[in-house]
Amino acid sequence: MFKTVLIVLCACTIGIMGCSAGSEIAGTPDSMRTEPDLLSTDPNYRAAMDHFISGNLNDVKGEFAQAILDYQEALMSYKDPNIYDAMSKDYMRLGKPKMAIDQAKAAVGLDPKKIRFIRTLAEAYLSDYNIDSARIQYQKILSLDSTDVGDMLVLARLYEQDQPKKAAELYQKSLTLTGPDLATMMQLVRIYNTTNEYAKSIYVVEAMVRIDPSNAALKEMLVDLYMQVGRNSDALNILNAMMAGTKNDYDLMARAATVYLRMKDFSSADSLLDVIFTSDSTRADAKFAIGQFYLNEMQQDSTVVPFAREIFARLLKLYPNDARSYLMAGLGASYAHADSAAVLYLKKSIALDSSSVNAWQALGVLYYQNKDYARMAGVMSDAVKFFPDDYRINLFLGLALNQEGKNEEAVNPLEKALSIKPTETDALSILGQVYEALHRYDDAYRLYETALKLDSKNSLILNNFAYSLSERGIDLQKALDMSKRAIELDPKNSAYLDTMGWVYYKLGDYGKAEEFVRKALSERTKADGSPATLEEHLGDIYEKLGDTAKAVEQWKKALQSDPTKTGLKEKIEKAKS
Repeated sequence: MFKTVLIVLCACTIGIMGCSAGSEIAGTPDSMRTEPDLLSTDPNYRAAMDHFISGNLNDVKGEFAQAILDYQEALMSYKDPNIYDAMSKDYMRLGKPKMAIDQAKAAVGLDPKKIRFIRTLAEAYLSDYNIDSARIQYQKILSLDSTDVGDMLVLARLYEQDQPKKAAELYQKSLTLTGPDLATMMQLVRIYNTTNEYAKSIYVVEAMVRIDPSNAALKEMLVDLYMQVGRNSDALNILNAMMAGTKNDYDLMARAATVYLRMKDFSSADSLLDVIFTSDSTRADAKFAIGQFYLNEMQQDSTVVPFAREIFARLLKLYPNDARSYLMAGLGASYAHADSAAVLYLKKSIALDSSSVNAWQALGVLYYQNKDYARMAGVMSDAVKFFPDDYRINLFLGLALNQEGKNEEAVNPLEKALSIKPTETDALSILGQVYEALHRYDDAYRLYETALKLDSKNSLILNNFAYSLSERGIDLQKALDMSKRAIELDPKNSAYLDTMGWVYYKLGDYGKAEEFVRKALSERTKADGSPATLEEHLGDIYEKLGDTAKAVEQWKKALQSDPTKTGLKEKIEKAKS
């Protein structure tokens, strides 16, 4: 069944005469160096050169379409990989990735070990959002030159999303080749934090602090990591040293107060907070920064909640006409699951300052979490008037309308969201579902294919794509393969298990179908919503297995779970007759 969403191109060096990324015309190409007399002896080569130079000049002027015509003329006289490479780059500049890929493949075919041709092919794949194919090309580059740090870093970034360990290995190798580099080390820290390998993060950040001991941001990052693993004394030592070197840094005081809270030293924590909020010299921005700090802490440590509430209460008292006071109180109430209070605070924040996108977004999320899609749609319809180019506002509006079944109305905001961020899989997935509901299957599948190029391990899109194909009874083997991949990624997801069962049903393997749909029902939780679709599917399977009594039993359960499924009454009556 369907599951809904919860909330490089570089300019280049061009071969034969070598057009650089800017406006320079570079020197003689490799191919000419091996045959220096071709210009004087081969009229075809000479003609190709003339057209190639013309193409170079058009590239410099930004007339890429004309340059391509020049390169095509050149190829009619002489086949050279540099010409194909130049054409590929121009097609990328013109936003035609498929044609860029074809030309880059031709260049690599003529000179398969030339790294810059392989790099162009990789970039062409990236321009088409084909991450897996781009990775293969960068791997080829590294097999030819294992010390190519630039391409190594690009490949590492391409692995970060779904293969973080491979990315980390490449970053580590680049550091071995180049020595310490703070930017690369920061990427490593980000990966280790994502994979919850905090000990490794600490090791790297400690090294970064040794390299740049005056960098306060690095020290604060180390403090956060120490707190993450319970090394509170180490965190406090750094904070005390930093506070000794600065005067009245209230953000540091707030961090120290939080450490004291975690150490259950409530007296020391209260003393610091009193200093912060009773000091006339403390700017409002600094106090709100402390509120933000405690908002972040609330999401990680429930013991902070009562102290965070006190902070928000103080902000409301100090700044009763500042929208930020109500925004923080609203977010804090939401994190504490006091949704009614959160709604009131957020509405007050918007009333005081309708230009703050954060309050609108937070109110939309709150309504979504409570499945109040009508109010969510109403709020987002107002918000989009103030923020017509905000990705999340448009996404939330489209999502709310989709959940209300107003798919025709959902198209415009979702298409707008996608135009703002064309590589966001949430927008691709939701808009794909909307297109399907409107029977625009080709448009839906195009979006799903694009999303899977960006993230081949997106279990939600794999499942929804597979279920759609199974519902239509087409490409069932492809649907089965995608469904298997989705379950490998999330083996206890009831919606994914149901999809697998339904694909088997469409394939005529009713035994397997029963196995997976029964398992889906066993994994179903209240948070997953009504089990009616699963129960109906199981009834359909029993009907095919010839067990009419069990089929009717399941259909009755489905009708009880969702009385709007009136078609079930017809199935039941037909089975009884």
